Amino acid sequence: MTFFYSWVTKMTKCALIYSGDIRSFAKRENQENHLENLINPFKERAEVDCFVHTYFHDEVNNIIDCLNPKVCVLEKRNDIEEVPREWKECELLVHGSPPSIAPRLYYQLRKIYLASTFINDSYDFIAKIRFDFTFGTTLELNLNELNNGIFIPYNMDGNPDPRYGIVDTFAIGDYKNMIHYCDFFNSAVEHAQKRNDFYTELLLKDHLEGINIIRGECYWNIDNSMGKSPSE
Repeated sequence: MTFFYSWVTKMTKCALIYSGDIRSFAKRENQENHLENLINPFKERAEVDCFVHTYFHDEVNNIIDCLNPKVCVLEKRNDIEEVPREWKECELLVHGSPPSIAPRLYYQLRKIYLASTFINDSYDFIAKIRFDFTFGTTLELNLNELNNGIFIPYNMDGNPDPRYGIVDTFAIGDYKNMIHYCDFFNSAVEHAQKRNDFYTELLLKDHLEGINIIRGECYWNIDNSMGKSPSE
């Protein structure tokens, strides 16, 4: 797969955020998928830095070798703070059952937000990528169109998102709007309380209201297979 870009005349700076569980990115073929289809094409025309916020894992050294991150934060799962009460109460209010979604969403959004705090406004664009995201087709993307907006792909089959939400797998946009995107961690509970729902894609849609969202085809897949067991 090849990326085609129309670049601004000055050297563009791009920050790539990888956060959360390493998951299937521990597999070499998935690392090569990102190098071939995202990282190396960016580096041909821009200054690119990766920012990683993840957990200790048996394959973490290979991940570091692949991404060569400017910042890499590794946490032990047992050292992470408890999910705040308002997150648990919000899920109980919506589902009427013991918390299950809240911890996953809390830790996922927390890592995206913390990774973004290392990125300053010298970067023109920020991309946020899930570790289990794999590219499947050619993406034609004009970065000039992202000077005031965020590109977010459709679902894997190219159709609009279920229940009219916004998928959280991949996004790229200008610095200001993507910093707001990453701040979803601090507004998710408020949006859930207003909507009386804890569906991530709907809450993300609410959080990004008012921002120019550029939807387009980017055929992709989620590799749910896991690499070696993460280290505790």
